[in-house]
Amino acid sequence: MILLMLSLLAAGMFFTVKNEMAISTYQAHSVQVISVAESALDEIKHRMNLPQSDPDFIGDTSVPLNTNWKTVILFENHSELDDSLTGTFYKTSLQTKLTDFDPENPEMDYTTKEPDSTLSLTVRHKTSEDGTQIYFYDSKTEKQFLGPPSLVVEYPPVEIVEITARSGKAVKKILAEIAGQLQVDHTKLEHLCTMLR
Repeated sequence: MILLMLSLLAAGMFFTVKNEMAISTYQAHSVQVISVAESALDEIKHRMNLPQSDPDFIGDTSVPLNTNWKTVILFENHSELDDSLTGTFYKTSLQTKLTDFDPENPEMDYTTKEPDSTLSLTVRHKTSEDGTQIYFYDSKTEKQFLGPPSLVVEYPPVEIVEITARSGKAVKKILAEIAGQLQVDHTKLEHLCTMLR
């Protein structure tokens, strides 16, 4: 009887310790997944503020803007899938420039190798429900407002960044809204002004 009791006690302690370890591991991953999501957002913010001539730049350069524009950031190059008619573009994550980068085991797991509508890191315009107008950011009033896509010559558009960050078994889906600096291509601006006359 004593041996049976000791065996049950040992088994109970074993399961308790095992559960506590699993919980603490998950909590550690839950904290780390926030850092992963922040890294994804940092990459997007950095790339949106690059000059348009930089190959790492992310943004809709059309004037007026394409309301359907979307850029997908991946761990492998899929630029052959770019479709200027639909406004969907594929860029490679800056992580791939690291010398020891492994797409199977990335240091910051916030996108995928292949396009995946639920897991890949994406950036798109924030639009009205009917998709005909775009939200813009007015830095003077620090407010967003809806307007026609041609307003890009005066205001930067508001972009929605969709991040699915992963660390171990922890997963966090984040939607962030950001607005880049206004970068006007003067050739396109002159062309637009000519069209509007």
